[in-house]
Parts: sequence; structure tokens; C-alpha cells
Amino acid sequence: MLELDALSAEIEKADGPPSSTMSDERLAALIDQESNDSIGWSDELALDGQRNHEFYMGESTGPLAPPEVEGRSRVVSRDVLDTVEWIMPSLMRMFAGADDVVRFEPDGPEDQRNADDATAYIGYLVNRKNNGFVLLHDAIKSALIARRGFVKCYCDKRWEQREERYTGLSVIELEALRDDPEVEILTEEAIQSDANGVPGLPGEAQGVYGAPPSEAELPPELMTAYNVTVRRRVGVMELKAEGCPPEEIRVAKGTRVIEDCRFIAHIVERTLSDLKSLGYDPALVDSLSDDDSLDQEGEREERHDYDGSADRNDPPEPSQCKVTLTEAYMRIDYDGDGIAEYRRIVKAGNVVFENDVVDDHPFSLACPILMPYKLVGLSVADLIIDLQEIKTALTRQVLDNVYLSNNPMTEVVEGQVNLDDFLSPRPGGLRRVKQIGMTREVATPFVAQHGLTMIEHFDRIQDARTGVTEFNQGLNPEGLSKSNVGSEGVQDLMAAGAQRIELIARVFAETFVKRLWLLMLKLATQYVNRAQQVKINGRWMTIDPRAWKNRYDM
Repeated sequence: MLELDALSAEIEKADGPPSSTMSDERLAALIDQESNDSIGWSDELALDGQRNHEFYMGESTGPLAPPEVEGRSRVVSRDVLDTVEWIMPSLMRMFAGADDVVRFEPDGPEDQRNADDATAYIGYLVNRKNNGFVLLHDAIKSALIARRGFVKCYCDKRWEQREERYTGLSVIELEALRDDPEVEILTEEAIQSDANGVPGLPGEAQGVYGAPPSEAELPPELMTAYNVTVRRRVGVMELKAEGCPPEEIRVAKGTRVIEDCRFIAHIVERTLSDLKSLGYDPALVDSLSDDDSLDQEGEREERHDYDGSADRNDPPEPSQCKVTLTEAYMRIDYDGDGIAEYRRIVKAGNVVFENDVVDDHPFSLACPILMPYKLVGLSVADLIIDLQEIKTALTRQVLDNVYLSNNPMTEVVEGQVNLDDFLSPRPGGLRRVKQIGMTREVATPFVAQHGLTMIEHFDRIQDARTGVTEFNQGLNPEGLSKSNVGSEGVQDLMAAGAQRIELIARVFAETFVKRLWLLMLKLATQYVNRAQQVKINGRWMTIDPRAWKNRYDM
């Protein structure tokens, strides 16, 4: 035994000192460093996302700013909005038209029942419990405009507090409340009542030193009832899928696919009350200072500024003060053993609330146009922004020409015309001149038709880029029969346009929707700990995710 102890000591000495964990301050600093050097943080992608939103809303800023000359046209072409809104119905019909848009396939005959149950239940979770239409709509639309739409799947565990008041409780009922671990009694008042339930004086007035009398001290014709105010703290667990604005997500540069991220983080504002409801130490939460570091996010501001819905006011109540909460998933050698493990770390400032080893992150990414070996490709807006600039300039020139043609300028001989009459024309009015012919209209040639021809040319270029053409924008059969390309040509054009939209749908299905359903399946198998009765498609089903695999073919 002594020889073995000596050998163990020699091995430990050769291996060096035992490993030590990283401090919270060092861990928080590494997360901040990774976040500041990631995709989506004050980089070209974030600036492009802000620009794309400006083009979608048709704001007269930046490249679309009108000339400073008074009286010139300020109109903005809305090509990005038109194209995105024409694509959306087709995509939403594909992905939100039914609950079983995704089906899990069994690995063998013994898995058939479980795969069918999983298909029904995960569709129910996404579409019914998490408002799947809005969830998919926001992610897809964000991707079409700003290149990326994120959905986060997680188990929402939180505490909900509410105050309740009970009157006329018996001793047994009061003891049951005291034994309830979810209940904290705030106030308790004993009331004496007769056999008919008519209350008398409060018990504190009848007992000794303010204590209510016991049941043995009461005459038979009287009994004690209690009025009680309690605070009930109830634990809630829900399987959630929620959309995340693109500016809240940070991803390590060099990431190729969303399934393999060295670092990904969700950075969001939370109130102090929110953090306490998550079960975090109130003392640590109260030590945090108010933080508005996210208030200047370009994409976030652009999304709210057009209608003035941005919240810039300080909260009037201390519990509503906001701090920046970071939920990071990263590979890091936290325990000092020389091998990096994948960890989930939740922190605010330098305070680390959670730090656990995990096997995956909860995010799914939608991007409509893939670029080889890149996580984020292009959006539909990127395809037509230059055309919107050109068509905005041409449309303004056409309108300026129409304005000048209908309201020509006038030459005036100085000193020979009464300028008050000239500047204030009215029907049947007079214009006083010292000699006939002292004013003359300067006609502007009408050349707007040439501008309209150029606009039509760029419309055809836009149709070819996006696949959204006049022939697949709800044109009726009569309109098709009157077109210059003939019925067969129209069918070919419609098919070519549909192929572009179908390719975007296939990309969303393979890279976004598939991972979203897999993440929800994994949550169900991990956190649903009992069989459930669920009404799906009009019939009640007994669902027990504990018997399922956490991954099936689709």
C-alpha cells in the first residue's frame, strides 16, 4: 500500500499541479471579448441589415435622400418591400399551411408509433403552444430583408408570484396553507363567529396578549375562522420557441454551419424583476447597475424609429431597471484540464449566474440565399437594392418633368410687370403690365416617356433576379391571354419565377425548419417527465416523450 501511495504521488508530481477553475471575472471578460469580435456586432453585416430595413421602409435617407432643391420630387420606389411581400405568401403557405409540415421517419418498425406521435406533438408545440405562424413569419421575413432570422428553443423555467386573500378558513385549512411549500403567509387574522357563521370580534381582541384563543377555550356555540393573505410562488415550465431579433445574436467569425458554432450568444435586455423571477440570487441581481448598452443598436433602432415605437424612457420603478443579460454557448477550458468543453454561461456584467456543460446550443438560423462555406449568405433585399436606387432616381426625374410640363416657368421683364399680380394668380384675375408681351411661358419638353421606358427595363432586370414577375403576382387568366408572350410563354415565365422561390423554400426547409423541429424534439425528450393527454387534430392523444429518441430522420 505504501508503494502504491508513493507511486501515485510521483505521478501527480510529474503531471504538475492539479487543475483549477477559471474565475467569474475572467470568464465574463472572455465572453465580452468573443462577443465584440463576432458576426453581428457593429460590423458590415449589422450595417447592411440597417440599410436593408431603410430600403424596405422606403425612408428618404442615405442613398435615397432627396435633393435639397425645394419643389423637387421626394418619392421613393418601394421595390424591396414589394418583392418581399410578394414572396411571403408562397413561403408561408408552404411552412404554415399544416401542422405536419415536418414528419419524423422511424429508424425501424418498432419506432413507427413513436415517430408518428413525435410528428404530431412537435407540430402541436410549434404551431399551437408557440404561435408557429407568427414565429415562422417573423424569422422568414427577417431573413428576406436582413439576411438572417433566428429562432431560439428552450425550456422556460421561472417563478411566478401573486398575492391571494382567503376569508373564513378553518384551522385545518389554515394548517394546509402553512404546509404548502409554494405559499408564504403575509397576514393572519382570527375572527370569532357563531354557529350560524356570523362573525364577532377579531380573535386578537379576545385572546391573551393579542394571541387568538384556542379551540378548547371557546364556548361550544362559537368557532374560530381566519382571514389570511398569502404570497404564492409557483414554478412554471414551458417548452418555448421564440424569435430573436438579428442584432441580439452574436456568432463567432469563421462559422460555416449553425450546428457547429465555437461561440454563439444571445444578448438581450432584462429587468431586475425578470432576473429574480428566473430564480437568481436577489443580492447578486440588486448589485447590478442599470445598463443601456443595447440602446444604440442600428437594426433595432431602424425597426422601431419609423413609427416612433422605440422605448427610450427610464423606467419609473426600480424593479424595472434594465441590464444586459448574455446567454453564451462557447467552447472553453473552464476547469483547466487542457480540453475545451461546450458550456452554457449566463452572465450580466461580471456576475455569472449559470455555468453548465451542454451538448448543443438552442438556435436555428434562416438565410434565404446560401453562399458557399459561409454561415450568412445574402437576402432578397441585397439583390435589388441597387435597382431601387436607380428606379427612385428615374421616378423622381419623371415626376419632376411632369411637374414642370404642367407648371411651366415664366419669363418676366424686370420693372414692366406688377409682381403682386404675377405671384398671386386667380381665375378671371388681372395681370398689370406696362406693355403687352412683358411675360412669356418657358415650356418644358415632356420627356417622361423615356424615363418610364428605362424604369420598365430595370423592372425586367429585377424580375430576372428575384423570380417575382408580373406573371406570378396574382394576374388573372384574362390578363394572361392578352399578354404579348402567349400562353405557353407565360407558363414558362411563371415556372421560372416559381423555381427561384422554391429554391429559397428548400434552403429554409433544410437549414432552418429541420433544425427547429429537432430542437423542439430534443426539449420534449429531455424535460417532459410524464405522459400527457393532448388534443391534436380534434382527438385526444396520450403522449409520452420519454419513450422517444431525441433524433429521427425527416
